[in-house]
Amino acid sequence: MLRSSHYELLDQLRYGESSVERKEALKDLIVFEQEGKFEDDDFLSLLKEKDKVFQIYAIGALGRQQVEKSIPLLTTLYKESNDPLILLALLDAFLLFESDAFVDVVLSRIKIPDKKKKAKKKNRSTMIFDNGFILDQVIIPSLKYLQISGGSDIKDTILPYLDHDDSNVRWHSMVVFDKLEIPLDEKKLEEIKQADKSILVREQAEIMLIKRNM
Repeated sequence: MLRSSHYELLDQLRYGESSVERKEALKDLIVFEQEGKFEDDDFLSLLKEKDKVFQIYAIGALGRQQVEKSIPLLTTLYKESNDPLILLALLDAFLLFESDAFVDVVLSRIKIPDKKKKAKKKNRSTMIFDNGFILDQVIIPSLKYLQISGGSDIKDTILPYLDHDDSNVRWHSMVVFDKLEIPLDEKKLEEIKQADKSILVREQAEIMLIKRNM
């Protein structure tokens, strides 16, 4: 049950006059977590708050404490939210769970529909499409999660991002294939090695070609 000492720190986290003050509040809250001064239901209660700061704190705490019963709620929130701060907090929490439980929902938000794939070849779209959801800030964090928790079945979803306008997105997409040991067409790798504008992407393609031929 949340007590006055919890709310004092939460208020400091929310209304602190400086970033230092807010960081200290978060640090103290994490100490409370480590000392067992929170119950799992406390985090779930904060998750339902309308205040975004409280929500983001709760998301992080649920990840740090790996509260299994929160997985359905976090998954639903990821499906429904278009707020980049909430989505980024969720992706960080997904990594902390060290679980593949969130793979499907992460893929669902970055999957480019077929009609957009065709358009992408013409205008090199850099955004995520999911009905009315258009947001590119979460592509790289999504790829980082998938690098750890994905599987071979994610190939078709990630493949279009090898042609993304952002070289960081292209590089992280290649790392997904590399870390998960998902086969990538040798001709495509040679093309990237020779023609990509980014030296890091070209180097990653070369690394993958060397591994392929070992």
